[in-house]
Amino acid sequence: MNLIEHPPVMITAAGEGSRIRDFMSQDLSLPSDFPKHLLPTGGPNGETLLGRIIRQASIDPISKPPIINVTETNRQHMRVHPDIANVVYDTEQFKFSLDPIYYRLRRMGGRVLGCAGDFYSDFSWDTFIKQHEANGSAMSVLVNKAAGPVEAAVFDVDPLTNRVTGLKRPKCSGERDYTNVGAYVIDPTDELIDILERFLPANPRETHDTDTVFIEIMNAGLVGSVLLAGAHFNINTPKEFEALQAHTSSVGARAS
Repeated sequence: MNLIEHPPVMITAAGEGSRIRDFMSQDLSLPSDFPKHLLPTGGPNGETLLGRIIRQASIDPISKPPIINVTETNRQHMRVHPDIANVVYDTEQFKFSLDPIYYRLRRMGGRVLGCAGDFYSDFSWDTFIKQHEANGSAMSVLVNKAAGPVEAAVFDVDPLTNRVTGLKRPKCSGERDYTNVGAYVIDPTDELIDILERFLPANPRETHDTDTVFIEIMNAGLVGSVLLAGAHFNINTPKEFEALQAHTSSVGARAS
């Protein structure tokens, strides 16, 4: 296998975790500036959300260390954490979580692999990339069918083509909704790059709508979905964190 075929994964980890901050401070007794990306998964050896994502992004067919977009404060915590290693830090400031991925695509002119840094998912980049290439879309999003209400973006998906046709941000998803996992493969087709040029500001810190670019790409029929086969937890709320702990505890019990 050629290990230079694919670019490094861009991981976005600059968020402040405001929705789970009180729980982290009061229930977990963590510092007020501690990144939620370093929350423990409940897995072995002190595994963290971000550490797990880094390891998923550091195996065949991806040969280069992942790039993590972070605030300086988050970087200071991550660089001394024993579960975080073999990464490149990027502290450029952006307004929204998908912006580092979009701007990298526009600047580099090649395929971009990107994901959030605060979820737990059973998936492989190798499988995701292959399914992206099979579906013929310029952009693929990894989706999950929620088993119960979660706080996440919800997609409408055409069951015949697997194309994403709608985006909603409800307070809680409905049962079996297609929810956003937070991982993306994007290819710089002429049509997609044209949309970025028209709707993405030249300066990433200029005011713009977080969903406008995605909706324009979606409305052009360029977004496909890949359904996640394994477990997934979006760690946005205390409830999701506790559900993850219960999951990893049960997995550990079955393995012992």
